[in-house]
Amino acid sequence: IDPGPTVSTFVHVEFSARTLLDPGITICGVGELDNHDMLERLRQTYGSIIVCEMIACYGMAVGKEVFETCRWIGRFEQRVADAGLKLETLTRVQCKMQLCQSMRAKDANIRQALIDRFGDVGRRSAPGPLYGISGHAWSALAVATTWRDLALQAEKESARVKNIVTDQPNRIRAASCEAAAGGNL
Repeated sequence: IDPGPTVSTFVHVEFSARTLLDPGITICGVGELDNHDMLERLRQTYGSIIVCEMIACYGMAVGKEVFETCRWIGRFEQRVADAGLKLETLTRVQCKMQLCQSMRAKDANIRQALIDRFGDVGRRSAPGPLYGISGHAWSALAVATTWRDLALQAEKESARVKNIVTDQPNRIRAASCEAAAGGNL
């Protein structure tokens, strides 16, 4: 979700790939909804992961629209919690760093990174994998893609740590046997 003070944009995606190198993506739905309608849509969402862009401090003065957006993010989070799910949040900086490896990246850079990764939008007669994505939907797709990448990285790291932990007793046992043999193994 790319939240706004009065309307928010969502992208419903399914990632079929289990690696960062495989771009398997299906755009199931894209839309811009009045925030009250978004609350209703979230109420009807079950068994999905909901990810929303979160407001972050950039050291600049902010106005009423930013505070109103924060209020709506909180309402979205409560609605998702009421459905028994969790609203995951990511900041724009996290998306920039994950997709472009630069905090200076602009919307155009993020859009190009997504096109490079998943393929072009295409046109009505020949739709590409990202057909239907435009405007604020690029931000919503960036949030979804970043969340997926970070989840896959965390899963990979968890498996690596698990392998180290389960292999540790074997290394200790081997070292003990070597010490007991006087180092003659």
